[in-house]
Amino acid sequence: MTTTNAGTIEHVDPTTIEVEENVRLDVTIDKDFVASIKANGVLVPILARRDDQGRVHVRAGQRRTLAAREAGVATIPAYIVMGDDDTATRIIEQLVENDQRQGVKQSERVAAFKQLSFDRMSAATIGCRTGTKAAEVKKGLAVADSAAVAESADLYELTLDQAAVLIEFEDDADVLAELSAEARQRPAQFPHSVQRARDDRARAASVAAFTEELAGKGWTVLDRSPGYYETEHVRTSYLTDAEGNPVTDEAVAAVEGRAVFVGSAYGSTDAHAESYITRAEMKAQGWRDRSSGAGAAGPMTDEQKAE
Repeated sequence: MTTTNAGTIEHVDPTTIEVEENVRLDVTIDKDFVASIKANGVLVPILARRDDQGRVHVRAGQRRTLAAREAGVATIPAYIVMGDDDTATRIIEQLVENDQRQGVKQSERVAAFKQLSFDRMSAATIGCRTGTKAAEVKKGLAVADSAAVAESADLYELTLDQAAVLIEFEDDADVLAELSAEARQRPAQFPHSVQRARDDRARAASVAAFTEELAGKGWTVLDRSPGYYETEHVRTSYLTDAEGNPVTDEAVAAVEGRAVFVGSAYGSTDAHAESYITRAEMKAQGWRDRSSGAGAAGPMTDEQKAE
């Protein structure tokens, strides 16, 4: 046994070591790692603490401990310090140690930041003690606060920047899944896909707001734009009055049978409306459909007015 002022190096049976909660969400012990431990033993001591009852707890080195158990190694070297169960310190030690060896996933870093924040540790303090920029910690905490985004970040192995961008889409599972897959499979396209999703959302909001406004004014809102051969409605832009003058939207807005379809132009997020009127109301107003081709030019004849 080698004694230092801070702790001791001891060889400990890995099956007797308490493996505490670790920042790693998924501890993978691959066969090659186990084979190496079996052939060579644990070469780098784990970091552990001994509690008041004499039990040894892993603070950094969970993978080595578990691999040693699986390999059937009798003892492993451990640098043991005395101390209480300070969760925050343990998490920081594990996080730093894992980064120095086999880096933790971003989702695991986010979970670690969240655990530390529960201990009332500020983003600046977390950053200082883990060697991470405070801005990155804040970004990680924001991701952790969104269960849907945190889950996607873990599932698709997203970067912290990618995950942070997706927070604004946390309420739309389909878009969140689509963008997460894009970030994983085509990262170069990810920014463009995000902008398209933003435009789609803005467009939908604009259309919804305009639709509600027109419905409140008594317009019948159509769920699609009537085609050229539709028989129930006629587009206002096709109408002329008895004198052959174009019928205006204002004129249509004052009569019964008025309807509107709300959409948006290609490439625009602004809503616009196309107004229509029922053919029955068109006849009642003495208007006609110039798109039909019958007498499309000039004023209506006395016979047409009598119809």
